[in-house]
Amino acid sequence: MIKKKKDNSGFTLVELIIAMAILAILMTIISSLMGTGVFNYKRTKADVRLQTNSQDTYNRITDSIMQAKSIVIGGYESADDISFARSGIEVSATLDRKFYVLDEQTKNDFLANPSLFGIQLEAGETISDSQVKYFNEFNSAKKLYVTNIGVRRAVPLDASNSSTKRTSGSEIYAKSAITGTETLLNHKEADGTLTDKIGVKDTLIDSFVFSGQKLFYGQQYEFMDNLNDKVILGNSDSEKKHEFSKSISYVTVSGKVITGCVASINSEDATVDFRIYFVDKNATFTTDGKISVRNKNVMNKK
Repeated sequence: MIKKKKDNSGFTLVELIIAMAILAILMTIISSLMGTGVFNYKRTKADVRLQTNSQDTYNRITDSIMQAKSIVIGGYESADDISFARSGIEVSATLDRKFYVLDEQTKNDFLANPSLFGIQLEAGETISDSQVKYFNEFNSAKKLYVTNIGVRRAVPLDASNSSTKRTSGSEIYAKSAITGTETLLNHKEADGTLTDKIGVKDTLIDSFVFSGQKLFYGQQYEFMDNLNDKVILGNSDSEKKHEFSKSISYVTVSGKVITGCVASINSEDATVDFRIYFVDKNATFTTDGKISVRNKNVMNKK
């Protein structure tokens, strides 16, 4: 009788260990590649999000300033070059609180009521005469670390959006939030045509407030107060509603928060050069550009 040889073919322990080691190496490589891919995807997504937000921010400020009929820019002026490469750190600098306006009339009106220029002051803050300068006094050797931009510009008027609207026959009146007086908006001519007394325009006040990493944006009107959408600092609901950006780099100077929006003013050319530093986790982006006011008399009174 012939005996069958038992087949004991298979993997030896050594072969299994080698196979498992190779598999572990391959898994490590694959995991590393996948991790790198995920990281790169997230970083690219963050970069795109940051660039989009920075461009939207710059465009909103540009659109407002280009159409301005009055501008107030406030912040902390310094001859020191503050770096915003790292957000949230303490740095050393000498700061002076300053606001820049066109002329003496604007200065007096602003000192009397900053809110009518879209400027919100810090809690308990008051402004002295010496802190308000004219555009042509800006020192190009210094930088203005911006806290506020207030812009007045003309927009179409619809008197139905005024809570103070009053009619007398065919005449329409409304109270101006700027002058505090009732104004005749239109009247009927002898031939029966309705003529607008102020060129069918209202004054829209854009308010940009830089605070820490955030930019808040709000609006208010001279006559169409039913459309007002003002920023109220310190009110969490209002701040959340008016948050336009939350990715701006910032530093602190002696405990005072300085947002990474830097301005340089050229009254002769009626331009403002803005540089805004953005940061989101490991992504950074800087928007830099010169904004020209269409009506040069807004910054350069002849």
